[in-house]
Amino acid sequence: SRKRILESAAAIAARRGYEGTTMSLVSQHSGLPPSSIYWHFGSKDGLLAAVMEYGWKLWYETIPSWDDMPQPVEDRVLPWLTEVANALSGESEFLRFGLLLTLEKREHEPQARSTFIRIHQDALGGFADTLVKARQALDLPCSEAFARELAITFIALVNGAFVERYANPGFQDLISTIRWFYLILASATEVPEPTLPSYSKQQR
Repeated sequence: SRKRILESAAAIAARRGYEGTTMSLVSQHSGLPPSSIYWHFGSKDGLLAAVMEYGWKLWYETIPSWDDMPQPVEDRVLPWLTEVANALSGESEFLRFGLLLTLEKREHEPQARSTFIRIHQDALGGFADTLVKARQALDLPCSEAFARELAITFIALVNGAFVERYANPGFQDLISTIRWFYLILASATEVPEPTLPSYSKQQR
């Protein structure tokens, strides 16, 4: 019954967001009484935080491990990036709800939002670690800080593609996005961060 509740809540939250998801709707969708939902999760916020954890686990299982890719190390960078991008831009209720939560601002932050942000940061760190291996496979140096910058760039590109799919039903250009990032990964040189001029309000 717990799994049924989580799946029902995830489906509703991906369409309606945090505010539009109610215990009554979850009860109707799952066929379980509200008392059962409260018994498992305590509150709506507890339920949606659990949805985040559950969705993350399912989604993460679709991400291929760098070490398990069948290609030789020097040939696996582009296939691995493509697999990761497909997972990031796929029909994931977890990701849709997470992006909705991230964009919503409230006076009191829901537990579900802080859970998604924590998961996102953990995933970013893991992805950056793998990008170090990817750069090494291309015989290129890569510090941890530079790998994190590359990881942020990649996820930003794919998140943009994810949104574009919903804004533009004809969008089919994820492969082009991956190729652009591959060019960045294979050619970017780590340089000291430039010092940008600061402007006061009076100068603007």
